[in-house]
Amino acid sequence: MPKSIFLAFLLCIFSACSFSPRPIYTLTPQVKDGPWVHGKQYALSQSDGIAIALVYERELQGNFIFNVKIMNRSDTDILVSANNFSYSYTEHRLSADKERIVSAVDPESEILKVYQQASIEKARYDSDQANNSVILLLDVADDIAHLSEPKTREKYQSDKVEDTERRDTELHQELSRERELKSFNADLFLWEKKSLRKTTLPAGYMIRGDVHFPLTNDSFVINVRVDFQGVEMVFPFLITEHIVSR
Repeated sequence: MPKSIFLAFLLCIFSACSFSPRPIYTLTPQVKDGPWVHGKQYALSQSDGIAIALVYERELQGNFIFNVKIMNRSDTDILVSANNFSYSYTEHRLSADKERIVSAVDPESEILKVYQQASIEKARYDSDQANNSVILLLDVADDIAHLSEPKTREKYQSDKVEDTERRDTELHQELSRERELKSFNADLFLWEKKSLRKTTLPAGYMIRGDVHFPLTNDSFVINVRVDFQGVEMVFPFLITEHIVSR
């Protein structure tokens, strides 16, 4: 194959493997008098002794993340959780428009997934460590069995290569394990510590946390809905997609 054709072939392959940057999303509340804090505008609402402040934070892992403050100004305790939140949007079709409802992500389910994945990764790491021990034991047994035999130059070089490969494999496993632990801690912090989790909120108290919604590309406007004991509050948000160019 001529060199020019081969280079053109490689160029086509590399071009096919090129990925475009992901777009950046900003969600703006459709309110006139919402307060601004650190460059972000809050949407506020109050009904039947429950006050809510809602602000869009960012998109992460395919989810829209909103930070929520809930104040219980009633004289009774209320149960709050991500299950109180959803958003709706209108899907435009040729036949007819249809309203879609998207529920917030349940933090408890995500926490369970994080621990399940951690258990799988720990089992894989333990298996690798056990296999490494078996291989090392077999190598030692082989060395003892041939202890009386003179070691040739080829055998010495072969043992040296095997030892280097084993050390490289163990180093790769340790680095992989370190990355897994960092990812585990980051995911756990995201869902356990920062998310709005199921809580009984006493009268006169406030709670704050993040609510995650699956991202949608089917509409430029979503209505974030909060439902407490049949009382619904609606927060319209305008979605702006920012295309990132190289």
